[in-house]
Amino acid sequence: MEVQLAWTRLVCHDDGKSLTRFKIETARAMTKTDRETNRHGAAPIFIVFAIWLAILTASLVSYAPVQPLPVSSPQNQFSAGRAESTLELLVGDAIPHPAGSEQNVVVRNRIVKLLESYGYEVEIQHGNTDLLDNPVYRRPPVELANIIAIRKGSTPGNAIMLASHYDSTPNGPGAADDGIGASASIEIARMLAEEETPTRDVVFLITDGEELGLQGATLFVEQHPLAKKIGVAINLEARGTTGPSMMFETGGDSRPLIKLFADKSRSPFASSLFYEIYKRMPNDTDFTVFRREGIAGYNFAIMGDVVNYHTPFDNFENADRGSLQHHGENALALVRGLLDSDDADLIIDGATNGSNSNTAQSDNAVYFDLFGQVLVWWPEEWSLWLTLASTVLFTIATWRFQTQCQQSQLESKNPESSWTGKFSINTFRHLLLHLVLVVTIVLLVYGLQDLVRRDDRLSHPWPKFPVPILLGYWCCCFTIAGALSLATESWNDTTGAWISCALIWLGAAFVSTQWLSGASYLFIVPALLATSMGVASSFLKRPIGISIATIGFAVSVGLTWIPLEALFYDGVGLKMPFAMLLRMVLLASTLLGVMTLISQKSKYYFTMAMLVLMVLSLIVAFVQNSGA
Repeated sequence: MEVQLAWTRLVCHDDGKSLTRFKIETARAMTKTDRETNRHGAAPIFIVFAIWLAILTASLVSYAPVQPLPVSSPQNQFSAGRAESTLELLVGDAIPHPAGSEQNVVVRNRIVKLLESYGYEVEIQHGNTDLLDNPVYRRPPVELANIIAIRKGSTPGNAIMLASHYDSTPNGPGAADDGIGASASIEIARMLAEEETPTRDVVFLITDGEELGLQGATLFVEQHPLAKKIGVAINLEARGTTGPSMMFETGGDSRPLIKLFADKSRSPFASSLFYEIYKRMPNDTDFTVFRREGIAGYNFAIMGDVVNYHTPFDNFENADRGSLQHHGENALALVRGLLDSDDADLIIDGATNGSNSNTAQSDNAVYFDLFGQVLVWWPEEWSLWLTLASTVLFTIATWRFQTQCQQSQLESKNPESSWTGKFSINTFRHLLLHLVLVVTIVLLVYGLQDLVRRDDRLSHPWPKFPVPILLGYWCCCFTIAGALSLATESWNDTTGAWISCALIWLGAAFVSTQWLSGASYLFIVPALLATSMGVASSFLKRPIGISIATIGFAVSVGLTWIPLEALFYDGVGLKMPFAMLLRMVLLASTLLGVMTLISQKSKYYFTMAMLVLMVLSLIVAFVQNSGA
């Protein structure tokens, strides 16, 4: 009201003195409004961004491959130093070796000679592509040769299989895809050959023709009798030349598999989200063939530096030794775990197989890692109960916050400036504001992306210098959030903002539980953390309690979503705008509540800062990539 009166006086008396009075009176009115609504200057937004940056830093550090162990490491530990010599033998000459080529025969002979030197009787399964019913492959027939070696076990029953492939694309030597996987398999074969007889057969399958459409794996499952005796398959793959070994897919009912992986992996990188994304992409690995046959197991891949994928840069020099170490550690830990675990018989002998059948109940898990240190998981059926628990906590927190607001109104000496009790109206307004935020971000970021892709150097899904592009997109989202908060200053209500945000996350949790189970933790965890914090902070005096709850909501969302930023980029790059927009919209939406805690001046400066940073980031992106 005071700002409007000042503006009226300025219009009626348009002179220099009036303009000065308008500025002074506007500043006084804004200061008074900030004081009456218990604003905290810019501190809340600084706190949130500081925590988000700390989470991002920790996730990037944890995302780095593990430290490779030297040749001198104990013999019972996987050593990238020892496996490196095998990798150099296979691909050190930097010659591509696609299926059917003379160089592929050279690489195959080297593998066979190595395995035979470790005491294995090596079988070569011959075939050709025209004998296989694979609609993906429509070329002249190519001769295939799978390499099979078996470490015999002491008891009969289904076997454990460690799989990789040795063929490359015609574009590069395939040091990571899949030289790292084949070298890790061969080193594990050497280690097991020197140990006492295992309890089960361990099959080492190194396929041919994977790059032609999974031809070698198809040949194995369709024509080799051993395929019927495989209980668990562990597949090692690559979609880049660096990065941690990520477990992104399981076959069969996943709960016992995930439990074993959580127990045995030293540095678990895994998420049930990965498979939700992977199965919607036009990508397959040999494990796709095994999974279709009802074989349980694990699919691992490295995805860093994806720009090197299927190029001449997928060479021995660029293949990360830490990635080799991590692949080998994970595979060896699971092989030993399957040989020794109490649940081994349950997993290997097929109790986990057949989850693709129309059974009444599955035994799947929802899972994710915490900075690569520990794997958190729960049975799939718990997701609904966790969401219901969040709903109960939300109800308690909402009731307590509403009671506090009513009490504050009664005690206020200036009722016009206090919360008016229009509980449903304020919540509806903030829900509408979230909708406007989503639509605006989608339109502007899509438009921004179209503008960026007009430059050929930036049109690649994985441009050489992605950081300034991604920073520009993020700053665009934050600019929109700040601008909307400024435009709706009269709606300022922290309680309504917290409630509307919680309603959105609870709704998303319920929806994902039913239709995107693997991704449901991304909504369940923030909802559970935020509502728990809401109940706890509701026992504090207002406005401290609601302020902590609002900041806590933004932190809870950041703790779940920000660690995935590097993985999202390596996994899908910029070619799936929906995945990029979803994480940006959800994180930016939590700022609408935080904005109600800061002064109007701080909102303005924040919005301008994000706008300037967005423009500068995109300028840097164009300049930096122009020299790429």
